[in-house]
Amino acid sequence: MNEVMLEKAKDVGRLLGQTKEYKALQRARERLNEDRETVELVNRLAELEQ
Repeated sequence: MNEVMLEKAKDVGRLLGQTKEYKALQRARERLNEDRETVELVNRLAELEQ
């Protein structure tokens, strides 16, 4: 039973990864990571949150 659920979960993940929304999210993350200033600010925010 658990193997079936695991396979279904993998299928759902694969299908989600193919959606236009997920692809748009990935592109946005890539653009964000290319912006050095933004990355530094995000890292600083993470430090302050700890």
